[in-house]
Amino acid sequence: MTIQRRDDWRPALHEVIETTRRAPFRWGERDCALFAADCVKAMTGHDLGLGFRGGYDDAAGAMKAIRRAGFQDLPDVVAGFFEEIHPVRAGVGDIAAIETAEGWSLGVYGGPRVTVLRPDGLGSVDRSMVTKAFRVP
Repeated sequence: MTIQRRDDWRPALHEVIETTRRAPFRWGERDCALFAADCVKAMTGHDLGLGFRGGYDDAAGAMKAIRRAGFQDLPDVVAGFFEEIHPVRAGVGDIAAIETAEGWSLGVYGGPRVTVLRPDGLGSVDRSMVTKAFRVP
């Protein structure tokens, strides 16, 4: 499967971010991993969230779904589709993996900051917090 950004990826990415801003966090429907998958789908047309959506309703269930799919953790899922790059080389639309006290979280690069979806809503973190990055071609 060849994944490549569409010509209109920037407005499509912006629309996903704005739609997410107005919707509540919900495990298995609208969480950090599915937010990243939604961003990739908007940019490329490929839904990396297939097989995960609706398959869990808490953090423990998310980890079980990841392991059932044959992956170790969130960065491993993303690495199954995209090349890992050094975080300083990431550009707008690339995927960020951030290691937190609660575990891994995913976000999308938006320039000088990374847009993330947390249980309290959409926010951003400084690029320096990114542990791993993945190029969306």
